[in-house]
Amino acid sequence: MDAHDRTFALIGIAKALQARAPEQVDALLQEAATMERTVPDSDLVAAGLREIGKVLSEADHPDQARAFFQEAIERAATEGELGSSTVADAAAELANLGESRIARVAADRYCTASDRLRVYTAILSPSADAGS
Repeated sequence: MDAHDRTFALIGIAKALQARAPEQVDALLQEAATMERTVPDSDLVAAGLREIGKVLSEADHPDQARAFFQEAIERAATEGELGSSTVADAAAELANLGESRIARVAADRYCTASDRLRVYTAILSPSADAGS
């Protein structure tokens, strides 16, 4: 089991503990993030960081989630077209948190046309904050 696999195992444990032991979730997610950042593949790291952001978003920690989504975009963007899908996934999550402007800029700068479409769909969805 490599660091990326262990990261997702920790994320799964954190999700399972959210309802019963929320005080342990932050520590597990921080450990997962630290471990994931040791993976040499930037796109894999970005995918892991995005998953951590999703857990934080679901746990109603939007500021922490935003930071993870933005880091995921930065890391995946270094992979060029290969990272486009991961950038789009993280940008769509940002749009769902009301960060439409950041999502749109990331999509325009780093995504292929089909991935941009996914981000724009998230921006236009009713769950995205229209004021951003």
